[in-house]
Parts: sequence; C-alpha cells; structure tokens
Amino acid sequence: MVNQSGLSDLPTLLPYPALIPLDACSAIRGVFCYSFDHYGDIGFSVLISKKDDATRLLVGDWKGNVIDLCNQGAETIAAQKLLTTQGEAIIKLCRAARIDQAQFFFVLSGDNFVLVDVQLSLNKFAGPGMVRDVFGSVFKTQEIIGIDVLDGDVMDSIVTGTSKFSGNLILKPSCFRSASVDGSLIPLYAEVIR
Repeated sequence: MVNQSGLSDLPTLLPYPALIPLDACSAIRGVFCYSFDHYGDIGFSVLISKKDDATRLLVGDWKGNVIDLCNQGAETIAAQKLLTTQGEAIIKLCRAARIDQAQFFFVLSGDNFVLVDVQLSLNKFAGPGMVRDVFGSVFKTQEIIGIDVLDGDVMDSIVTGTSKFSGNLILKPSCFRSASVDGSLIPLYAEVIR
C-alpha cells in the first residue's frame, strides 16, 4: 500500500539493511555525512503500528524475525527488557509526533539500549540528525564522531584510520539517501571494517 506522500507502509518487521563496504560505495563521496563507531549487525527492533485506536508493538531481531516473548533464553529476556524499558516511550513519542508506524532499531550496549536507526516506511529512514535531535530526547542514541563532507582529505583520513576516524565506522548521509546495490535500493550507509 502506498500513502499519498509516496511512502510505503511497513508490512511487518523488516531486517536491518545491509551496510555497503566503503570501497564499494563511491556514491557516498562528496556527501555531507555523520560518522559513528560501528555498532555491529546484531540488535533488536521494535515495530509500532497504529490503526484506528489500536496500537501494536512487535519486537524482533535485526534479521526481521519476531521474537516470541513466551520462550526462554537470553534473546527473549533482552526483548522483554527492551519492551519494558522503551515500549511506553515509543508509544508516547509516536503519538506526540503523529507517527502511525515506524520500526526502531536498537543495539544493546552494556545494560542500555541505544537507538541507532528509525525506519519510517519501506523506502525511508530518519536521517541521523533527526534520530539524534528528535528521538534522542527520549532514547539514548549513538555518539557522533563527526559531521563532514566526505571530500578528499576526509576520505583519506577515513581510509587510513587517522585522526578521529580510527576503528570501525559507519557513515550515513545527513539526509536519507538510497543506493542501488545488485538491482535493489538500500540505504546509502557505508561501513569501514579494519
């Protein structure tokens, strides 16, 4: 289903999109981007959807699998903790912002859940500035290493791992963009693994 705005509804839990290795991501050169320490590829997601007066929360992993909260195990315990500690805040924030559906992606850092991304529709994620400025008032968000245009000098520092760009990184455009990879459109998120 396509909304009037051209954004497609989220049908169910979706997997977190693949990150593009920097050496295969020429489209990110010259783009104004946020850089973050790499948060890995394992996390939890919460899908909120509102229809009429009913609000539904689904929790799952980053592969798009729903976690059965009646099961035993560490993953279920973490998912229950996520809903207990963040569920009410997700509902209140979405009501206040008049968001009928969204998928929130969290990583577990120590004992805290850190919000790293918000998918607003099938074809749109919140920009990292929006995640920090809007959702960061409610949830712990990831620390920003820098906000830079990825020009020659900055790209050299990223590739060589010098200055503030040491370690594994994730680079996200300040305004959401897509890239075509193997015929599919995915978020223009680049990663640097050292």
